[in-house]
Amino acid sequence: MFDNIKELVLKLNSANVAFISVCVTVFTFLFARYNEVRFKKHELKKKNYMKFIDMLKKSYTIGNDFYSTPEFKDDFFKLGSTVFIYGSKKMYKKYCFFREFTSDIVKKCKYYNEEDTVYLIADMLNQIRKEIGLYNFEFPLNYNSIAFFTNGIYFNPLRNLKWWKCKISVFLVKFELFMQRVVMLSETRIFIEFICAFFKFISILFKYLFMIPLGFILKKIFK
Repeated sequence: MFDNIKELVLKLNSANVAFISVCVTVFTFLFARYNEVRFKKHELKKKNYMKFIDMLKKSYTIGNDFYSTPEFKDDFFKLGSTVFIYGSKKMYKKYCFFREFTSDIVKKCKYYNEEDTVYLIADMLNQIRKEIGLYNFEFPLNYNSIAFFTNGIYFNPLRNLKWWKCKISVFLVKFELFMQRVVMLSETRIFIEFICAFFKFISILFKYLFMIPLGFILKKIFK
């Protein structure tokens, strides 16, 4: 093997060496540029994700009166736009579900529980820690992610059980909402058009993958 590599290297001429050096230079530039852009995105994300922490701080220090102020509405809009622009797709979906969790359609779900709101906040904080802190290979902190501003969390073993109970409850709510969308879709003309399009797709495949080749073969046999 080493003899083959040595022979290949000896066969390289100046043009080959120049081409390889250009390729290495371009690859190095692209890789450095990728890391630079990634670092800038990380810094922007870290700066803007702090708005979520600031909202938690205001809700903790001011209390329920904060939710009825124009400042809260402004901060809530800025937070949503920040998550939309800088957040990952997973974080944005978590935030949108958190916003819709107090809507009437969610409250009508069988397994809806108002206490799951705390779980959703802790889940978003875990996601922020994962994206900003770069802790991709550690287990989530569960409810411990809100222990820095809420007492009775860190040393409470029942909170871990509560975490999994809320996790299952939220999953069931999402599943029920999904089934509601399926039922609503089946009652509209869109569902019928989707079924028709599916059978048209199957008929086209059947025509070009079976009927036409079969006709060509029969034509060759009985010619």
